[in-house]
Amino acid sequence: MSDIPTEVIFEILCCLPVESLLKFRCVCKTWKALIDSPRFEKMHLNRSLELKSVDINAKLILCGDFCWCDVSFELLDTRIDAQSTMITVNYPLKHEECLTLVMGYCNGLFLVTCGLDCALWNPSTRKFIRLPDFEHNKPKEGITFFQYHCGFGYDKITDDYKVIRIMQASGADQNCSKTVVYSLKSHSYRRTKEFPFWISQDLGGIFVFGALHWLVSVPSETHNEYMVVAFDLGSEEYKLVPLPLQLGAPNQVDLGVFEGCLSMSCNYECEHVDIWLMRESWAKFLSLEVDVNWSFKENVKPISYSRSGEYVILEKDKDQLICYDLELKLMRNFLIIHGPPTFNTFLFSGSLVLNGIGGDEVSKKMDPTKEKQKKTKKRDDFLSTGFKLKL
Repeated sequence: MSDIPTEVIFEILCCLPVESLLKFRCVCKTWKALIDSPRFEKMHLNRSLELKSVDINAKLILCGDFCWCDVSFELLDTRIDAQSTMITVNYPLKHEECLTLVMGYCNGLFLVTCGLDCALWNPSTRKFIRLPDFEHNKPKEGITFFQYHCGFGYDKITDDYKVIRIMQASGADQNCSKTVVYSLKSHSYRRTKEFPFWISQDLGGIFVFGALHWLVSVPSETHNEYMVVAFDLGSEEYKLVPLPLQLGAPNQVDLGVFEGCLSMSCNYECEHVDIWLMRESWAKFLSLEVDVNWSFKENVKPISYSRSGEYVILEKDKDQLICYDLELKLMRNFLIIHGPPTFNTFLFSGSLVLNGIGGDEVSKKMDPTKEKQKKTKKRDDFLSTGFKLKL
């Protein structure tokens, strides 16, 4: 083994999945130092990103209210139930009285929140880092409604991972907003420009093309008009993303990521759904009509191609996975036995990001009742005074 050049070993190890690399760290001190090095971490990540999205490091994870699990990609190309391959996933910030949510994901990292607690978590290595609290004063009297949003992505200009935290409040005669940026390099927050619109999307910002995207709505005479606002992580500037000219007036719109592109799912009276993809411009990817064999109540979201490329994996109504045959134009349900009743589906590529950083580790046998929630009433004093929201 010692006769093999280090660079050859380096190249071979870069092609392996994360699970194997974590085991190979125990082979010898040289391999451990190599696998833990920042250079190897970046090389392994870039190798995965260069391949198609469904490579050996790609995984599907279903995040329910109090149960998360991952599902085998191999079974998505068959008609076999997923019971034998569904694996329960332990995750940080678990609490028996508070939901833990995924508010963003990038390069194998997840931004998870529970109340106002936040953490960056790598499910492949089980490492996570809690984000620090940030100080804020109580809002002025008269505030009757508030909402909290996050976004997470990678800034290639500074080679840094950033978390955007947005808090918005409204009252009888005032609207307030506060936006801060967390840097993984400095492990600290700083203020940035306030978000210019009222956010209407429940989940976190969608990270594609170096920017976070949120869905906002502006009331009109007949219906709510949707707009997409992008926040560039490099310049930290906001801009509006033009919508498809043929969009019409959908009842519900959801943003997502498909094949590295921004996706938009549009529900029209639960009779059909159009799925658009943004590359250089918007293009309609799928148009699905309701028939006797399938229907939906809320919306349908594209997740990924199957490994064979014959199917598109869709999430329907947050409670079912569907495989859509591109050639036969047919749907088939993918049954997940003993999985969460409702869930959000995420496709991610396993990486070694955070592996060389300190932080905590999620135990494989972690008891959710023992995960401590820090401050359960932080929402009562979440906003500095004097920050006005323009609607």
